[in-house]
Amino acid sequence: MAVSVSSLRRGRCNSKNSDARSLQWSPAKVIFLFIRYMTIALQVSVSVANPEHGCGAVNLGWAIGGSIVMASVEYILILRVFALYPQNKLVRYTSVLLYVILLSALAIAIALGVPSIKSGDHCIVKEVPKVMMLTVLAPLVLQTVLFTLTSWKLAKALRNGWGKVPLVVVLLRDGTWAFFIVFGDCVYNPTIIHIS
Repeated sequence: MAVSVSSLRRGRCNSKNSDARSLQWSPAKVIFLFIRYMTIALQVSVSVANPEHGCGAVNLGWAIGGSIVMASVEYILILRVFALYPQNKLVRYTSVLLYVILLSALAIAIALGVPSIKSGDHCIVKEVPKVMMLTVLAPLVLQTVLFTLTSWKLAKALRNGWGKVPLVVVLLRDGTWAFFIVFGDCVYNPTIIHIS
């Protein structure tokens, strides 16, 4: 919830300072707005779900909603890497392959793992099957590759004197935030479930 609210707050501040509202509609803008508001909608819808009917629906809602948001965020980050490496087919094919692996891993985890999740009172997850590790490993591998590619391009830009250009700084800043949020999420969720 905190990530959703801070993302929304940060987005509003950035929108006020930029001319983002006047941009024409594009697929990337639609996905950006979807991500911005879907995270809050997911939080609200799952928080009002009735656990008396079973926790399976609540767990499935979290899994599907979270996977859709994650896939959308990864898509935006891949588009950014495509912009940094416009003529590099190896980067494009590798990124697309890793994205397809991510989508497949999420689908497998939802299909095989969600029905086996054990929940306690108020649908708090107590135990998850090992197949759910796919939801940790696949995004982490993709994010590591994207972060490495972004950092490599930034290092090259710094050597060429482009280090003060706002676009380069924004790409690195956002890429760094994305990597550490995904990394933190991949470490935090399994840790909390293991502790509880």
